[in-house]
Amino acid sequence: VGAAREFSATALAVAGSMVYVASLGEGVLAFDLSNLERPARRSTWALAGIGDSLVVSGSLLFAGAFNTLASASIAAPGQSVALGSAKVASGRVRDIAVAGRYAYVTVGESGLRVMDVINPAAPAPVGSLTVFSYALGIAITGTDAYVADFGRGLRIVDVSTPSAPTEIGHHNTLGHARDVAVLGRLAYVATNTGLEIVDISNPAAPF
Repeated sequence: VGAAREFSATALAVAGSMVYVASLGEGVLAFDLSNLERPARRSTWALAGIGDSLVVSGSLLFAGAFNTLASASIAAPGQSVALGSAKVASGRVRDIAVAGRYAYVTVGESGLRVMDVINPAAPAPVGSLTVFSYALGIAITGTDAYVADFGRGLRIVDVSTPSAPTEIGHHNTLGHARDVAVLGRLAYVATNTGLEIVDISNPAAPF
């Protein structure tokens, strides 16, 4: 249908008629999709580092760049206004999920970090869990976080107390777990050998 070229994209997030694309060397580019044949570039949010993950939460855009969680306001259509950032951990941010006032951030070998983003200009660390081999994709449903933990499969974490995340369930996938999505009682896990579907109706005993 259409395309925007001449940059190397690493991640994206869609909100309404806008798509936000992280690019190598250019930060986060905002494109207006009103004309799908020729997406119009509206603004650029300069990031100090490669944006490996992007997520939209209401009028806010969050990005993971190296070991940092950064935020921008997208309240004005077509504009990405930088708000602030904070170092998350020594590892590289791999994925972000936002629920309520908290951002749940996977940081590879540094595991899971919980950041309070009630003030998006100054994300603040709240809690962490470091039992992972290499935390990659994450999904949040209710008070549970589902983490794709590369060589150790799907890990299920109770985040009802954000300052003290606690693992409550684990499922060994056949392949290396890279990403996860949750819908209803099922978790869909992307691995290096394909797709695995896990029943999580009892998070303590997924199968």
